[in-house]
Amino acid sequence: MNKSDITRDFCMLKGPLAKKGYDWWWHSFTAEHVKTGEQKSFYIEYFLCNPARAQQGPVLVWNDPAGRQAGKRPSYCMVNAGFWGKEKGQLHRFFPWSQVSIPPE
Repeated sequence: MNKSDITRDFCMLKGPLAKKGYDWWWHSFTAEHVKTGEQKSFYIEYFLCNPARAQQGPVLVWNDPAGRQAGKRPSYCMVNAGFWGKEKGQLHRFFPWSQVSIPPE
């Protein structure tokens, strides 16, 4: 399992996965305050969900019981940035697929 395979970094949402799948990348970093030298860890996350079900806006169904019951499926690209610690926080931004461009490789 320790073999390098760059294709695992490509977007995998093709074929059946484009309608019923998700892809996720997560990167963690450490920043250092320029004056105090204090270090703080933070992350950036990319979450892609069901591009073949794209609509005009991002489709979020976890707060929509009627939509879930009607068979509505999520479809969006989410960017999430956040940090840990005593003063933790995070920001989410959801995009419709019409505003997203992801190269196949």
